[in-house]
Amino acid sequence: MSLFNELKRRNVFRVAVAYVVIGWLLIQVVELAADSFEAPVWVMKMIIALVAIGFIPTLLFSWAFELTPEGIKKDSEVKRNDSITDLTAKKLNVITLIAAVVVTALVIWQQMNPSYSRIINETDKTLTAAPTTIKPQNAVSEKSIAVLAFVNMSADSNQDYFADGISEEILNALVKATGLRVAGRTSSFSFKGKDVTIKHIGELLNVAYVLEGSVRKQNQSVRITAQLIKADDGFHLWSETYDGSLENIFDLQEDISRKVTEQLKLILNLGAEQRLASKMTNNIDAYDLFLRGREKVRKRIATNIPEGIALLHQAVELDPNFAEAWAKLAEAEAVSHGYVTVDWGLTTARALSHIKQALEINSSLALPYAVKGLIELDQTDFLSAIKFYNKALNMEPNNLLAIRWLGNTYSMLGLDQMALPLFEQAYVLDPLSSIDTFNLGAVHFKLGNLEQALRFLKISDEIRGVNILNIIAHIYYHQGLTKKAIDFYLAIYKKAVYRSGPQGFISQEQAEIQALAYFGGTDEQKQAAINIGQTSFRKIEVQFGWQIKYLLALDKIDRAYEILDQNPSLFSGFASDDMWFPIPVIKTFRSDPRFIKLLEKYKLPIAWQKLGWPKYCQPHSGTDGSNGQFQCH
Repeated sequence: MSLFNELKRRNVFRVAVAYVVIGWLLIQVVELAADSFEAPVWVMKMIIALVAIGFIPTLLFSWAFELTPEGIKKDSEVKRNDSITDLTAKKLNVITLIAAVVVTALVIWQQMNPSYSRIINETDKTLTAAPTTIKPQNAVSEKSIAVLAFVNMSADSNQDYFADGISEEILNALVKATGLRVAGRTSSFSFKGKDVTIKHIGELLNVAYVLEGSVRKQNQSVRITAQLIKADDGFHLWSETYDGSLENIFDLQEDISRKVTEQLKLILNLGAEQRLASKMTNNIDAYDLFLRGREKVRKRIATNIPEGIALLHQAVELDPNFAEAWAKLAEAEAVSHGYVTVDWGLTTARALSHIKQALEINSSLALPYAVKGLIELDQTDFLSAIKFYNKALNMEPNNLLAIRWLGNTYSMLGLDQMALPLFEQAYVLDPLSSIDTFNLGAVHFKLGNLEQALRFLKISDEIRGVNILNIIAHIYYHQGLTKKAIDFYLAIYKKAVYRSGPQGFISQEQAEIQALAYFGGTDEQKQAAINIGQTSFRKIEVQFGWQIKYLLALDKIDRAYEILDQNPSLFSGFASDDMWFPIPVIKTFRSDPRFIKLLEKYKLPIAWQKLGWPKYCQPHSGTDGSNGQFQCH
């Protein structure tokens, strides 16, 4: 008898089919049960692993053993005339059919209940809606494009950063084309590795064209394939493959950028020697380090900033005339205090040195001026910061960092009507950036537009996955919905633990104590929250500006003023994020007599005299507000 017939006689094929169907059904049932009991992620991973591991042993068992009326026996011990494998086959068919029917019913139920979700439904089902509300409402301009992350076709999957870097440089080059709106990197690259149609990308990003491609790097050789596609109908307007070496990588980027502008019939206001794609360096190793370092700096959190700084230092050591690397180093040092514990004075001094170095090499770069503005902002020289941001924007009108930072400057000053159009401009350029949707939500909250605030903050939550600042909970509390605020705060806590695991988080019981304390808690509840021992509150140590509002929620107003008086960078973060929120603990903070002195210390009235006064602070009648002659409410 052939092997195939023997496998068939011993029901190995039927067992395989039954195992797959029943295994899939088991996984689905366990997933639903895990959702109901809020089991951690590892439970599902373990079940899937066990099902997969059990497949081969089950087939081997079905080959070696047979089910008989007397029980399970080795196949070799069963006489062929006594075998009941035909009857077993019929039973397996029935079991498999029943399991298949249940699977089908489960699939239909899941399709009819797409909003089923694990934790967020407890508080607000709108958070799980598909991000179809994200796209801007402006009409699509024919002169608009998104540059998607080029696919890494290299044998080494670790070359993703190189493919991303090529895509980003083409994006940066196209930004220089007059009259062309280029979707921001965050939004364009958000589709990386996802099965999304070009038409849907065009709708979400509000662009008429999409540029996609691939990069294959092997030793010193590079192949770049690019194609320009019309978003609404998928028509391939142009495509081309470029073969070259790492030595002429900047020329390849320039050629692709020029071809795109030609296809879109754009007029380039460039001199004969000017390029769209900058030739940053002649040292390919330095360029490779720059791409890796820039990617780290962009990610910001955890160890990325220090690692990015180390890589960029290596780049400028190989090529001291690498202006773009010096500029990115300046940015990394300037923002580092917002993400890791550093000596703010030292990082600021290093950032200023890097800015000087970059501009001495290439004074046409916008980034150094934007970073200089950020440093001036951290030192609360608002008017100087605005000057440097505007200089950067005169050079690159769609520079997202400069737009965001300028908007944050007006937010720090409480001038939300001036911040709003800048945040809207950033959102139009980069609609899938959680930074921009968050900024819009926060500024609408400060302006009293609660519906719009909730809309953009929920979009930010969809994009980011976790709204780490919990502003939505504060909006609910502001509306008098205390229970909803507490429930939402706890839902975000559960969501964070579910995604990341329990390590580093306080317990569920402790989170409940904190939630009660933050939102209208009693003195006993607030003291209990302080005693929990979470890093920020046991010794009342604060590392970031956003933590100040939680000190205020626990009635630690004296400590808050002490910290803000001594630390300009924390004041900068607090003023930008929370100081003007219309929530009770912040209002109490602003009504304290020390608030006037704090504003004077950080020179806000000087900026107000030039730019106008915010709604919460006004000069005394007949004065310009100098020497403390103003009041805040």
